[in-house]
Amino acid sequence: MEKYPGDINAVQYLQNKGIVSFSADKNIGVGLDNKNFSLSEYIQLMGGRVANEYAGLYDSSEYESIMALFKKYCEPTRCKSEDGKTTSSFNTWAAVTRFFSQSAKDTNYGDGIRKELEDKELRYTGSFSESVFRNSLIGTVLNQLQTYHIIRGYEKSTTGGIVSVRFVYVNPEIGTLLQRFELGQINEADQYRSLKFIPMNGGLKISSRLVKQAPIIASGETEAHRKVKLAFLQDLLRRRYIEDLQINKEDDTVSFAFRDAATMRLMKTQGLIFELIVYYLMRESGKYDDVETGVKIAWDAEDISQEQQLIETLDQKGASCFGYSEYVKARGEVIRQAIVGESESVKNEIDIIALSGMNATMVSCKTSDNDNMQWVYEIRAVSDHFQSKGVLAVSSDYRNKSRAAFMERARQMNVTLWGTETLWNTGI
Repeated sequence: MEKYPGDINAVQYLQNKGIVSFSADKNIGVGLDNKNFSLSEYIQLMGGRVANEYAGLYDSSEYESIMALFKKYCEPTRCKSEDGKTTSSFNTWAAVTRFFSQSAKDTNYGDGIRKELEDKELRYTGSFSESVFRNSLIGTVLNQLQTYHIIRGYEKSTTGGIVSVRFVYVNPEIGTLLQRFELGQINEADQYRSLKFIPMNGGLKISSRLVKQAPIIASGETEAHRKVKLAFLQDLLRRRYIEDLQINKEDDTVSFAFRDAATMRLMKTQGLIFELIVYYLMRESGKYDDVETGVKIAWDAEDISQEQQLIETLDQKGASCFGYSEYVKARGEVIRQAIVGESESVKNEIDIIALSGMNATMVSCKTSDNDNMQWVYEIRAVSDHFQSKGVLAVSSDYRNKSRAAFMERARQMNVTLWGTETLWNTGI
């Protein structure tokens, strides 16, 4: 163990491990006075990448609004059985997010793109209103399609609120899809739709913010579930996260539209809002120099993302590699390589990373009601590997004596536990 005067802790950079401290009982530090890493430098040196699509999306008032919403619905809902003699409870937040994930599903458009229709090169030209082009994420997806060799020669121009695009392609289905959004062609339902391209998970998809006649109660749910969901929908309407809410009592369904695609994803993913709330509280606490969320870390610092591997594979094949079927083929190659090399590269997604001086804090966020020691083991292993402080943030109140054993075990493992009693009182 290397020790230096003035509590300086030396580090080394190893090609396959990133930054590693010489001293096992210290956080990462360097032998320089008044020197801090930026969080982006720290994450890069760990072999990490940031995937925080919400960093600049919401202002403070928006965070306060979603935090108030989460506080109201994060605690378990207690209900009586049909005979009225016994009581039980269910995870309120899980119930409402499950409802949204089941009622607002993506359509995998890529599944309908047929290789046998790929023939000669086609030229697309089309015009869109600026609002449709932006809200439907057309420009974002077209840039992705060009990156992954599905279209080429993409050009865009904007005049007087009209966006005109042109590109070359070989899949007729792509031209047909875009025509649905064109100026003078788009119908009311398509105004709520947006495009999505996830390179390593399904490819080209259509997402709709419009939910029509979604059943309020799923199989096995109770009247308590109905009341919670309807109350939640009314709260979303008041906060303008959804619009045009219609409740049909005859067939027990609801219809509504999400405000935007980002809000829809937040409501469909059980733990995402909680992660953003903890991120916001840490950012606003003034205790950290920098905070980031959605960080993917490879324990092998030389590892690159599968998306980047796919791009490099397509680029290496050259101009002849063109069209959706070529993209699908290359994607399969990258996935097979990942399966073969799985034992050689270990990856973690850290919900939140913060830096204070040279000291890093890694936070894992959980929204389950049931304590699980695996949560503690996971964040302990990752934080130890990168010589940082490990924190487990859970959307439960740990002042209850029944949770004392879990708290004590986390303390013994040197993992700090943040329950709602800590988070809501800004004790982080």
